[in-house]
Amino acid sequence: MMQKRYEISDDRLLTPVLAVDPEIVAANIDRMVGIVGGRHDRLWPHMKTHKTREVLDMLAARGIRRTKCSTLAEVELAAMAGVHEILLARQPSHQDLHWLTEFARLVPEVRFSFVCDNLQHFESLLQSSPPEADSTTPGIFIDIDTGMGRTGISPGEAATRLAEAIVRQNRFPFRGLHVYDGHISNGDYQERKEAFLTAIGPLKQWISELETMG
Repeated sequence: MMQKRYEISDDRLLTPVLAVDPEIVAANIDRMVGIVGGRHDRLWPHMKTHKTREVLDMLAARGIRRTKCSTLAEVELAAMAGVHEILLARQPSHQDLHWLTEFARLVPEVRFSFVCDNLQHFESLLQSSPPEADSTTPGIFIDIDTGMGRTGISPGEAATRLAEAIVRQNRFPFRGLHVYDGHISNGDYQERKEAFLTAIGPLKQWISELETMG
């Protein structure tokens, strides 16, 4: 397929420079909303793909007011932009968590969360966290690996022990599971769907086991 070319003619620009076509971004957002049937609550886009206040504003204008972040700078920008719910989609260090907890108190109208994928790190975070949660305390998602092999814990016994430890404590509200199948990028839809179903199978079985355990 022939790619459309874009040219910018402006002698005032100092290069290299970031150039964004708002019409293309708007069309991509509309397509994303259309894919989920207009259900804005099903969308949780990642800010690392744009890192800009302007795109956050465009998303908010279409009813999308939550975002995932990779850095604390992104978290701060998203909160200042009026995002309602922010997930730090990586495992925080002790210093990260301290900053996130203190920052959350400054913007109590925003709901913050982070991910965790192993019991040892979770237990170490407990040792340096406030004794009990309050209304601003960041919540926690268990980061699940469905085959990408980059971050996350595989569904199974170790993940169950982590889930049990999170449910037993009262310092971080348990928000659920964070699942990212970023390794599935087949161009053909049917192949992509089959790969997804294969990857998600063990997770669905594990979730059933968790529900049986209560």
